[in-house]
Amino acid sequence: MIHSIYYSTSAQKLNPIEESYLEHPELEEFLSIVREHGLHLNLERFYTLAFTGMRSGELCALQKDDLDFERNIIHINKTLYSESNNMRDYELTPPKTDGSIREIQVEQPIMDMLRRLVRQNDKYKLQYRHLHEDYHDMDFVFCRENGYPFTPKNIGLRMERLVGKTTIKKNATPHMFRHTHIRMLTEAGVESWQESDMRTSKRR
Repeated sequence: MIHSIYYSTSAQKLNPIEESYLEHPELEEFLSIVREHGLHLNLERFYTLAFTGMRSGELCALQKDDLDFERNIIHINKTLYSESNNMRDYELTPPKTDGSIREIQVEQPIMDMLRRLVRQNDKYKLQYRHLHEDYHDMDFVFCRENGYPFTPKNIGLRMERLVGKTTIKKNATPHMFRHTHIRMLTEAGVESWQESDMRTSKRR
């Protein structure tokens, strides 16, 4: 069972800080919609974003070797950038800050979900690399049938569709999961790289 950390809600009008994250009921509602109406890879994407605090570009850049299933750790050492939003036209660059190069300890249900996805990708690779002349063999965790990665914009569009099925009134974006995760850790009294990295993010 994935642990959920509760934090208080307020009946007052939300301030900009409160607008930057999802309250626990909002997160639960969104993930419920993902389970019910999510398209291919939405479940794995949004659960990983919600329970790791990584950026969408970091998620898109994840490769098979970044996942340590023995220790339940995800290595974050790059981000995917595509100005044209073209799957063939992308760059893998270092994360936005030095502190963003990190290891994330991830709960077992999330790692199990990603393990199943990696195994599925390996199976698809054997099947599709002979069907696509330009098969992109880079072992991206979140990839298309031809091996090319999805772009961050695709995640944003998927989220916009799902949020439209909820009662959430905030301008919800994938980056909101990062702030949500950091807030949950703060409420639980966990101090780690996320706090200083979030302060840096607020200046951008």
